[in-house]
Formats: sequence, C-alpha cells, structure tokens
Amino acid sequence: MLKFTLLVLLCLLTSCIEGVSRPCVLKDYGQGHRVCVCNATYCDIIYRVQTINKDEFVSFISSKDGLRFNRVNGKLSNNSGLPQASSPQTAVSFTINPGKKYQKIMGFGGAFTDSAGINIKSLSKLAQENLMRSYFSEHGIEYNLCRLPISGTDFSTHPYSYDDGTPDPQLSRFALAQEDLEYKIPLIQWAKNMSEKEIHLVAASWSPPPWMKTNNDYSGFAFLKEEYYDLYAKYLLRSLDEYKKR
Repeated sequence: MLKFTLLVLLCLLTSCIEGVSRPCVLKDYGQGHRVCVCNATYCDIIYRVQTINKDEFVSFISSKDGLRFNRVNGKLSNNSGLPQASSPQTAVSFTINPGKKYQKIMGFGGAFTDSAGINIKSLSKLAQENLMRSYFSEHGIEYNLCRLPISGTDFSTHPYSYDDGTPDPQLSRFALAQEDLEYKIPLIQWAKNMSEKEIHLVAASWSPPPWMKTNNDYSGFAFLKEEYYDLYAKYLLRSLDEYKKR
C-alpha cells in the first residue's frame, strides 16, 4: 500500500521531464476549438507507456490552452520547497491500495457511424491510414471499445432500417444496408487488423423499423407495438448474425 500527502502529490511536477513522441500540430477553429492536424504526410504519435519504476509516473495532459496528449514523465518526490503539513491531522492524504479493486473499465473508444465512415473515406488513402493508426494502433490512443449502430441513426444521411416497408412478420426482406457494406464493416475490419488489442463492439439500435412502432416513423415519440416485442428481439439478433458472417 502506498500512502503520501496531497502536498507531496502536488510537488511531483518539479522533477518532470516533458516530451511527446511526435508533437501535435494544432489547428485553431476559434472559440477554443483546437485540433491536431492529421493528414497524408503527418500525424502526431503517442507511444505506449512501458514499465516504469514504482517511484515514477507518466501522465498525458490535454488542455483548453492547446496541449493535446502532452506526455509528462516524473518521479515521486518532495523537493518543491513548498511548506509541509505541520501535523498528520492537517495533511490531506491519498491512499492507493492495489489489492482492493472496484468496477472494471472495459475500455475507451468512439462509434462506427455512417458519418464517421463517410468522412474517413473522403480522405486520401494515406490520410485514412494515418487517421486510423492514430485511433487504433500502438502509435495512437488504442481505442478498444466502440459503439456499432444497428441500421441508421441521426448520424446517417437518411433514415433506414434493415427491413423497411410494410409489416414483415417473417423478416423476409431483412438485409444489411449499403452503409454497412461500404463503411461500417470495412472500417471495423481495418481497425481490428491494425490493433494489437481486442476491439469490443457495443451494438445499439437507434430505431426499430417504423412498422413496428406506434407512430409508424423513424423518429418522434412512440412505443414499440406489443405484438412485435419478440420479433424485434429476433431482428436485433439477426443483425448480429449478419455481422458475424462478415
């Protein structure tokens, strides 16, 4: 168990060495909106943190002032010159107990939406490669948990489901959309091939087919019709099965 006071923690930066693997080239869009440029010839790189000693730390800082994943290496020390707590009663302490664990973080990531696919595919091949590496490779932030929309969403160019039209209790018309075949599936496969880690997908439906809903529309206030509860479950499972085939 490690125990140290807040004053010591605040002093850690005094022995830090700042640096980045390949720095972010900032582009300012105004009103505090700054992004790192990633194109066909350049993209910032963040190398994976290797094993460090127990008296060292590594942090990554992004700020409104323009820092983007700025790496800071440091040592746990108490050489800041700041006044120390006069007694244990006045000190604020952090206690880190590696033997006691709470909830587990599955991962971090984004979403394979239609709009993401359209924008990525609009780039040159080299720019696509650099962008995907910055998200999924060991030289990037290594996304490993991503949302997969089931059919269309509010990030699509048009509303759609996998069984549009009149009521279809047998799901005889069920089929993946062109957006799945052109954008979502190729990008997922690309990310999986690029990543050294397993990528987990969370599939989420934005809307059932309109004929299953009380308002017969993709959006707006509505409920799933009771007679389609079981069928909608089959619809969702069919979506996963079709993706599994790819």
